[in-house]
Amino acid sequence: MSRAQKEYKLLELSLTEKMSHLGYFIRRDSGKPSGMVFVRVPEKDFYLRGTQGIIVDAEASAEGAATLTGRACILSRHVKETLRSLPATTRLFPSQFEDELRLESLDSEKFGDLPDSEGQSSVFLSDIIEASTWFTRFVSGPVESWYADRTDIEKLAILATTPVHSTSARRHMIDIFRFNGVLIQAIIEERADIAAAMMHWHEVNPGKHSPDSRRRAHEFDRALREIYPTYALERQLRHRRFGTKGAFTLPTGTR
Repeated sequence: MSRAQKEYKLLELSLTEKMSHLGYFIRRDSGKPSGMVFVRVPEKDFYLRGTQGIIVDAEASAEGAATLTGRACILSRHVKETLRSLPATTRLFPSQFEDELRLESLDSEKFGDLPDSEGQSSVFLSDIIEASTWFTRFVSGPVESWYADRTDIEKLAILATTPVHSTSARRHMIDIFRFNGVLIQAIIEERADIAAAMMHWHEVNPGKHSPDSRRRAHEFDRALREIYPTYALERQLRHRRFGTKGAFTLPTGTR
């Protein structure tokens, strides 16, 4: 083992110990070839059947310096399992299925794009302990605030139907991967009415909202109807009530 590899191991141990005080544990089966993934099951005020995750890209030098870059995310293995069970005709990009964490992700954000981050997405410090301390302070600050805006399926549904901020040609488009994941999660959360409202909004004019195609959206919808009868029923009710009206509105009341 090289000196740099030994320093990386020390960095991993330091981060694992400090993150454990925030309720996170390192996940070994993430499929991420490099870096680290920390997850925790929220204990209160978080009403989703998922986990909160931190994806870490880390480097350590032979001299003991460390570079850390982070991404906050909300993960759901149920969504990944459902997506993998769907026919190939429902897939927008085959490469999506090469990334295990992307399949599980309901939402994610680079540290530098979080509110109150001041644009700082990574840190380089000459001391491993100092680097891991900075990282965990960031997690307990801006990351916790980000989670607070995503505590239930209603909040995620609104975010999933909101165009992402981007300077690309698709700046007015939704993130279709987030949209699909949240829609499936809504069904898992026994809120098929929310899932139906999302799909109805998407179905009316998919070209306006995402780089999706009508055919792929139809196949995705049909596959979910076959798997989840409650979703199929809610889709019928939604279409009967709203027809071709395309504005997204959350169903009123709770189930």
